[in-house]
Amino acid sequence: MRAMTFPRENMNYRERHCPPEEEKLHCLIPALKGYVTLFPWPKSRDYVPYANAPYKSLTVEKAVQNWIKYEGNVFRFPGGGTQFPHGTDAYIDQLASVLLAILLSTFSLAISLPGYLFQLSTMAFPDQEPGGSSHRKMGRVKIEIKRIENTTSRQVTFCKHRNGLLKKAYELSVLCDAKVALIVFFTRGRLYEYANNRGSKFFPF
Repeated sequence: MRAMTFPRENMNYRERHCPPEEEKLHCLIPALKGYVTLFPWPKSRDYVPYANAPYKSLTVEKAVQNWIKYEGNVFRFPGGGTQFPHGTDAYIDQLASVLLAILLSTFSLAISLPGYLFQLSTMAFPDQEPGGSSHRKMGRVKIEIKRIENTTSRQVTFCKHRNGLLKKAYELSVLCDAKVALIVFFTRGRLYEYANNRGSKFFPF
């Protein structure tokens, strides 16, 4: 091994060393047989050619969590996981169906899901075409927000997501040394309020 020709002091032999000029051609590593060029973004977020990583163990071990699926000659990543068993798109659609009026002093609150919400800087939630595909389109599209008709569902949805709002509000108050207030309004009036100097209060539906 070439690495063993270097001194062992301070683990020097384990470091990466550039070869001398006459050895450079021998350092080229050819692509694996059958290697396929990766898909361009944003398709590369959801698909990887099977030939580039021909191992299916995760599709079996993580099948319940919906992380990765083997489909023909590609791996597909549905955006699942322990947090999003039905896919991140389904979670985003649920968020889009809830309208919360939020007051955060002079700050605004953002929720980020890497990769899947990255597109929101140049894209928005698309209008769903009846009977059509839910694949998201490039370009700015008007966000369609629908009211949750069932009162119990509203309360469940709010309770599931309010902790994230409180966490962000607290972080803002500490990082910016600011007094942060958060108010959520329901159709019948005030639903929830939080202020970092006097705690929080929940008003039942």
